[in-house]
Amino acid sequence: MGCDIHMMLRWADWRDEHQFVEAPPRLEERHYRFFAFLAGVRNGYQIDPILDPRGLPEWPEISGDTLQLSGGGEKWLGDHSHSWLSLDEIAGAELPVAHCSGVISAQEYWRWDKVSEPDNYCGGIWGKDIKVGKIGEDDCTHYMVHWSMEDCGILEKWLMLRYWVMSYASWRDENPIVVFGFDS
Repeated sequence: MGCDIHMMLRWADWRDEHQFVEAPPRLEERHYRFFAFLAGVRNGYQIDPILDPRGLPEWPEISGDTLQLSGGGEKWLGDHSHSWLSLDEIAGAELPVAHCSGVISAQEYWRWDKVSEPDNYCGGIWGKDIKVGKIGEDDCTHYMVHWSMEDCGILEKWLMLRYWVMSYASWRDENPIVVFGFDS
């Protein structure tokens, strides 16, 4: 079980009529650091979101957590943390730094470069012969380590989101809006 995002773009066409476009599938792939950056969802990385979730806009096309599409269909926008972002907000956002921590084996620790994300880590470990310690402690089987990630591993998704939204801005609408929510 995990958390997924559901996202749509609203833009005004040449007649100033609002149109909705589904997100490219790669933007809706599960990526918790990206979710943390958009709305603070699944944020175990201390990432500052672009904005805290502010609910769905009050548009006539939205009923509860569902967007009614002009062709008669509908798009479910998840069951929590609904929000929206304008192109200006997306374009003006700076890539965050994630402050991460995890437990790695003593063997992995000595191979690790002490800067980048370790190849193998977990949130915690316990057992009869397990001793998790701080760096420098003797007889540890595992160590709690910390690292930072400059772009949080979300650069590709962030650029994809910006390009997708900006491609509709170039049609006519100067500030299209992305609406989204998450499921549990």
